[in-house]
Amino acid sequence: MRIVGLLLAAGVWAMPATTVAQETRVESIAAEQAEKATHLAPYEPNRVERFVMGLRLGEQPPGVYPYLDSVYNGGGFTLGAGYRYYTGDRTHLSVAGLYSIKGYKLIQATITSPGHVAGHLDLRGQVLWRDATQVNYYGLGIDSAQEARTNFRMQQAVVGAELEPYERRTGVLGCPRAGELRAGLPGCDQRERD
Repeated sequence: MRIVGLLLAAGVWAMPATTVAQETRVESIAAEQAEKATHLAPYEPNRVERFVMGLRLGEQPPGVYPYLDSVYNGGGFTLGAGYRYYTGDRTHLSVAGLYSIKGYKLIQATITSPGHVAGHLDLRGQVLWRDATQVNYYGLGIDSAQEARTNFRMQQAVVGAELEPYERRTGVLGCPRAGELRAGLPGCDQRERD
């Protein structure tokens, strides 16, 4: 019985010390936050973050860029370059050219304007000129004679336009993702309130 009394007395004696320790911890955290608030500065990214942001992943930076593509099948190794000029936030004009080892040439000008109709429609126009000087032709079908093989020159000019619609991107259960319009979609309003 005496041991129970001693343990009870020790517990009662230690309780105020625990409360004092908690209050002291709260006070020290508040003091640290007040000290930190006097030295506020905007966030500065470190060297790695600056490098990654400089890559502009998924973006197309303005200016000169390497153009990697093929002029036409059989043209061989191709080198190319292009120049991109932004006329608006995301609307840009791009002029590019390619030249292959076999003398195939391609020059194209493209204007791209994404994000119309609340982000559901991209517009694109293109003018292209291609000169493939030695296109191989092996005849019609697998039964063509070996002697039927020949080469021809193909020059092509293309003018085109493209409208690319997008469906509403959805998240879980077919509801729009956070920040997009939710009204009128069954179940989405309930999920938002939860």
